[in-house]
Amino acid sequence: MNKIKTYLNNHAKTFMSKYVYSYFLIFLIPFLLVSTIWYRTSLKSISQQIDATMDSYLLQVDNSWVNQLSQLENLAAQISQDYKLSSYMVNHSYYSKEAKEELVRYKLNSQLVDDVYLYFYNTPNQFYSSVGYLSLDTFARQRYSNYNIPLESIKQDLHQQVPKISPIYKKNSPSPMEELGFLVYYVPLVNSEGTNYGSVMYKLNLQGIQKKLTPLIEHQNGNVFIVNKEGKILANVNDSLLTTHPLKSQQLMDISKRDKITLNKQKYLVSRAQNKLYGLTYITLMDAKQAYHPIKKMHYWMMLGLLIVFVIGTIVATYLGRRHYKPIQQLEAAIQQQMGAVQETDSLDDFDRIEQQLSQFFEQNQQLLEEIKRQTPYAREQVLRRLLNGKLNHTKQLDILLESVAIQFYEEIFFVILIDTHMMNKKVTIQNQAFLMEVLSELEGTSYRAYGTELLTSPAIALLVSTNKPVVPVQMVKIIQEILTYMEKEQSIIPNICVGNPVTELTEINRSYIEALAVLDYQAMHGQAEEIIFYTDLDQQGYTQQFNYPTNEQLKLVQSLNQGDLHIARESINHLIQYGIKYQQSVNGLRLYGYYLLNTVLKTGMDLCGDDFFIEGEQQAEFQSMEDLRRRLVTLVEKICLVVSNKPKNQESALKEEIFTYIDQYYASHDLSLDSLAEHLDVSISYLSRFIKKESGLTFSKYVQQLRLERIKEALVETDLPIKDIIQSSGYYDVSNYTRKFKTLVGVTPGQYRLLQRYEEG
Repeated sequence: MNKIKTYLNNHAKTFMSKYVYSYFLIFLIPFLLVSTIWYRTSLKSISQQIDATMDSYLLQVDNSWVNQLSQLENLAAQISQDYKLSSYMVNHSYYSKEAKEELVRYKLNSQLVDDVYLYFYNTPNQFYSSVGYLSLDTFARQRYSNYNIPLESIKQDLHQQVPKISPIYKKNSPSPMEELGFLVYYVPLVNSEGTNYGSVMYKLNLQGIQKKLTPLIEHQNGNVFIVNKEGKILANVNDSLLTTHPLKSQQLMDISKRDKITLNKQKYLVSRAQNKLYGLTYITLMDAKQAYHPIKKMHYWMMLGLLIVFVIGTIVATYLGRRHYKPIQQLEAAIQQQMGAVQETDSLDDFDRIEQQLSQFFEQNQQLLEEIKRQTPYAREQVLRRLLNGKLNHTKQLDILLESVAIQFYEEIFFVILIDTHMMNKKVTIQNQAFLMEVLSELEGTSYRAYGTELLTSPAIALLVSTNKPVVPVQMVKIIQEILTYMEKEQSIIPNICVGNPVTELTEINRSYIEALAVLDYQAMHGQAEEIIFYTDLDQQGYTQQFNYPTNEQLKLVQSLNQGDLHIARESINHLIQYGIKYQQSVNGLRLYGYYLLNTVLKTGMDLCGDDFFIEGEQQAEFQSMEDLRRRLVTLVEKICLVVSNKPKNQESALKEEIFTYIDQYYASHDLSLDSLAEHLDVSISYLSRFIKKESGLTFSKYVQQLRLERIKEALVETDLPIKDIIQSSGYYDVSNYTRKFKTLVGVTPGQYRLLQRYEEG
């Protein structure tokens, strides 16, 4: 580092002249070259954009036009199913009035339709319209006498098996080209048996069509034509172009085969697209001047930009040349602070060494970021677990922790879902729970957001659910069903769901968690097979025959003690005491109720604190009243919660130490397994497997194999024991098989490894 500092100080003055000279030689010439290439590329890109824009116009016109035709086809399908418009109804002397009204209603369903005509095969040469029957001859000679109505062509089109659109032209048009009058669209009528029995003929409004298409063209001097497969113009957007440059259909089709045309000394760009389904061709003519205006504008700003960049670059280069030594010194100080002394390398100059150290610095930071990313899911589980256990009661602290692990809850309603992953056998349970943890680690639906964490002592997953609006029981069921559907899509086994009551504050979510645990206990005790069980459902279940006993509150009390939550335990005791006073009818019944309640607390206390707790409970048996019993029970639960909160197994640091100490002690035992370790520590197998992978980076079996390998290698070097004894004492029966495995892992046999290590030490 001192060498870099001396070098930089000694050569600081020469850097300025070199910097400015390098600017002209190294920056300016390549800049002009790159700018020229960029300019040509930009011209090509804009030209491509113009072509893409024209194609886009055609696509929009096609979509708009096809959508309108599809609506008319759907309307025809409705008419074919409408009994009011059947051939019988329209010919009936009484019901024909309803048929006319119905036909008017269909006509009003589309802005493009001027009129709707029904044609039935059993009444040829007649239309049925909103004013009644109309002969084809009357239609052609009287109603539309100003138009060239080809009756024979119309009769053929009315018997078409597929939809068809045709133009009708005006008579005596002053324009040299035929002037379009209106369009007719023929759609077959199909009965329920799939047989055509007539047609619907729509008279389309040209102004309505043009109104739909005009917004799609943003250039005033452009036009889009729609031409049928006979080459006849069906519609266009800009009438002014046809007025200035009259185009016949065949002439338009010839033009569409070219990229550019000139009409009356004005250049147009041409683009064409086809819709084979309807036999339509779309042709775009766009004013070339207007289209290429962005290119001219870009040319101007490009030249101006190059000039500005050149001037600014020269000024900045001179300024930076004078001030160059300051950032170099700052860089040197930053390297010294972050990396220490620069490693001497004769093949590198000073600036290459700085680059080398910066690369090392960024590499280290990248590794740190990857490690943080790997640890984030486990940190998230710790935050969620503390939240469930009621350890996060301060809102500000909670917000900071949630943000640090990328958790964002909604803020309306919160509740806990416990997903029972206990399946038909232990192997399926482990696989199911591990898979579900990946699926349920983070969920989001239309009205909820949820995060999952695995329980330590039970084969279950807790899902913390938040909603973005107040919910009622029906909405809760809907959310849960949505989660179940998602799980069903991911796996074939659907677990039971235990649901606690909702709360309005996230800091009170442990209340819902304890209630869900109570449901899980009830389900385990009674063998319930319901898919979803709510805590409130327990009010109607589990009463003894002798006296009423609120099972849900009893289970809630037990779970609050298991979690060490004194606040909820007190609430449950108060509720149970008041319940007994209210519903027990006799003094003896009330005393029996009290003993049953005392027995519940006593049994739970013995499970959590040991058999010595029986003495504590025995001293409280001589209660004189229910109020006296309440005070005694509160004393007992305070002691239980104190013991539970101080248990070291609730702390992951203590759990980590206990796990790896146990493995290190019994690594050579043939009985060592993930199951036996989970049973010893009283945690779920799935959680234990994931915890070991998190802490060691290896699975349980890989970690044990690696530990045994290290112990074998140590024994080979440090002792003279036979290789067979070393391998067998490390937990392997088959010595020859492990010898081959050792060679695969290490590259040499155990005997060769012993000789090589001793040779190196000697």
